[in-house]
Formats: sequence, C-alpha cells, structure tokens
Amino acid sequence: MLKFIIALSLTVLVLWGGLELCLYYHWIDNAPSFAKESIALLFITNLIIFYYLNRLSREIFVQLYLLSMALKILAFAAFILIIILKNRDGAFANVVFFLIAYLIFTALEVAFLYKRFGPTGTS
Repeated sequence: MLKFIIALSLTVLVLWGGLELCLYYHWIDNAPSFAKESIALLFITNLIIFYYLNRLSREIFVQLYLLSMALKILAFAAFILIIILKNRDGAFANVVFFLIAYLIFTALEVAFLYKRFGPTGTS
C-alpha cells in the first residue's frame, strides 16, 4: 500500500510539474481552471478504491473492480459536467486535462492491482 501511495504522490507531482513546464515554455497559454480539483479528485478516489480493492479476495475482486470502474465513470462524468457548466470558455482544456490525468491514474491503479491479482499475484 505504501508503494502505491508513493507512486500516486509522484504522479501528482509529475502532472503538476508537467503543467507548469507547459506554461513555462508557452506550450499552453494558461492552466486549466480546474486542474487542482481534477488532480485532487483523482488522487483521493484512486487511493480510496485501491485501499478497498487491495483487501479483497481473488474470488470477488473482478466483480467489485468492475463495479468501482462503473461508479467512477458516472461520478467523473458528473464532475466533468460541472466543470463544463462552471467554465464554458475553458471547458475544452479542463476536460482534456482531466482525461489525460484520468488515463495516467487509471494505468497506475491497474498496474498495482495486476501485481496483486494477476496470474502470479500474491492473493
């Protein structure tokens, strides 16, 4: 669990650092207005879901993992809708940033869960 928290924290730093780097080199004009909120939401949800999924037995893992993915997609769709409604001008940048961050956090979560529940996992 500690390795996952460290990896998750490093991912937050890399995302934020990458955003600052893009601003510094003028690859983008300004940061997405919901960047901090997006990173915080993804960090917290992945941490909570990983904590509960990591404690499961192999027999029920797949069903609960699929349920967690469905709930995350619904919750994140609501979050994106709120972003779009609150900032119509910056909606595209916010949604693109959120989706990129979502893919990175999800890949990290899947990698750690695969180590635990994969064919040679420790479960």
